[in-house]
Amino acid sequence: MSTAFLKSVSLTDLLTQVGDKLGDVEFLDGLKRRAEEMMFFGYVAESAALLNDLNAFLHASPEFAIRYPEQYHALQRMMVILRWTVFHTVKSDTEAIDLFAHHLVQALESEGFDIWEKVKAWFLTYPLLDDRDRLKVVLREALEKNQEPFGQIAPLLGERVLMNSALTIGQWLQRVVVKLGKKIYTALDVNSFLSSDEQARRLPTKQQEQLRTLITLYGHLLKSSLTLEGMEDAIPIDESDIKGTIREGKFEPIKEIDEVKIKKGLQEMREVILHALGEEAPADIVENLGGEAKRDFMVNKMIKKYEQWTLDTVIAPALAQLEQAGGSGANEEEELNGFYSAVNKGDIVGVLTCLWRLARRGSLKQSFGKSERFVKYWKHQLEKRESRIMNQESGDNVGALHATPVQEFLKDPAAPKYFLAFLKHVLIDRLKLTEESAKLAVLTLSNECRKAGDEEYAHLAYGDLETGEFKWNA
Repeated sequence: MSTAFLKSVSLTDLLTQVGDKLGDVEFLDGLKRRAEEMMFFGYVAESAALLNDLNAFLHASPEFAIRYPEQYHALQRMMVILRWTVFHTVKSDTEAIDLFAHHLVQALESEGFDIWEKVKAWFLTYPLLDDRDRLKVVLREALEKNQEPFGQIAPLLGERVLMNSALTIGQWLQRVVVKLGKKIYTALDVNSFLSSDEQARRLPTKQQEQLRTLITLYGHLLKSSLTLEGMEDAIPIDESDIKGTIREGKFEPIKEIDEVKIKKGLQEMREVILHALGEEAPADIVENLGGEAKRDFMVNKMIKKYEQWTLDTVIAPALAQLEQAGGSGANEEEELNGFYSAVNKGDIVGVLTCLWRLARRGSLKQSFGKSERFVKYWKHQLEKRESRIMNQESGDNVGALHATPVQEFLKDPAAPKYFLAFLKHVLIDRLKLTEESAKLAVLTLSNECRKAGDEEYAHLAYGDLETGEFKWNA
């Protein structure tokens, strides 16, 4: 049974129309994949709507659990995914405790899902720090009592494999407390446990990382919100001699951009504008510039725009972080994960810094081209556009003679036209940058690509000497 129509019907209509289809394994599997996509991409409103509709359906159809017991169990697991997706919006302590006490493993095993960010966002809805500490205690106790089995421990040579050899969440935390105590866990502490604990060493690599997430989460709940280390709010510092942010007890300075770096940046912008002009501007513009005076005027006009942009309160810290790390930063995989995390948090500085660092390495196309998360996300966006177009057009043969945008995209997912469309979507639609600021951010990215020898991404945006405006190269 096809589940393609899931993308084109409203969630409320979906559940009122399908009835017994929820008892169909294939249909339910399609609905589960939809829920996983919502969690993966952070679609909170859509997840909340589907969760409400499913709860309403089960309330109105109590016989469903008896008639389709296996499908009912699968539906409950799918609803857990939705509950975690909307965790930071829950109004009841009981709901949060239930997820921590009985449904943590699904969250640990969900790719790209940051449990602590959800929990921290929930804590921030409580203005009183004492309330947050109370919640930390009850969530910590829920974890300690959690009886979900976690981890497939590899048997030693000659050791008999037991059916139920996995430790529970609570048992893992008992081992952590015995070895490390109840304190603020550093990354070194967690590494020490994973490398020294006999059972932890025998876990597959992926589950070791999930165990790391569990220990780190537990460590966060051990910190009081009344301390700098445990406070969830970021504290800005803006004094004449020091600027930055205190985040989870650590001071993150904003490095001032000195005049030398500003001049260097302006010179690089002149180079990229002139470089882009020669290769990207229409021939008639080049032929009718009106002399060097007009050319210089337009260049200076764009330079002034760029200079203003570099001093923006959001852009300046991003440029500073890029220069501070010398463009090296973390490895490519960590940089890419940092980008996705920053997008979900709405962290413009983090998004730009990660993108520019990858561009400086010359590894943008390679990183995004092999990123399942990027391919899955943009394919999903293109499918939604296709669905809207097909609903507006009439005739059964629409698109039959040509490859669809999705099919073309999958041939080369990181092709410049798709990557530029993705960047516009992230910077303008998701992060709400102005189009002008987004153009300059992409122009900076293109400049880094050009310096790294990546000509394919070196012309995503350019300066138009006819108008003195920055334009997309698409």
